[in-house]
Amino acid sequence: MTNQGAQDRLRRGWLARVLGGAILIVAAAVAAYLIANVVDLVRPGTLLRSRGTRPTALIAAVLIAIVGFWWSFVRRHAWTEMLASLVVIEVLVGALIVLFSASPALDSFFLDWFLGVNLYVGLPWLIAIGVSVILRRG
Repeated sequence: MTNQGAQDRLRRGWLARVLGGAILIVAAAVAAYLIANVVDLVRPGTLLRSRGTRPTALIAAVLIAIVGFWWSFVRRHAWTEMLASLVVIEVLVGALIVLFSASPALDSFFLDWFLGVNLYVGLPWLIAIGVSVILRRG
């Protein structure tokens, strides 16, 4: 017989760590937007030019990579938890794209936005996971 209470606590702890990682990704993106707004107040048109979001997205990518490395290497969270956090964010991004496009179709518009967002969100998180796993083993 196994102790069901201990297993339930273990599952809740794993879910809390997964959601914590997802919250960190969102917090890094929000921090990048706030940094871009502060820089834009000091030097108008520097980061928040019309529809160009690339400078702000690059700041978000760097912050997501730093936070992901900290979460994985320093805080010693498992890479499976990190990937599960990314899956939560991927589902959220997909839902937001469908919501704002008002089309449930997974067409070229959806894929273009989904892959574009993942270039600045998913890739830095995956790089942080990879670097921390390599450094832990080395």
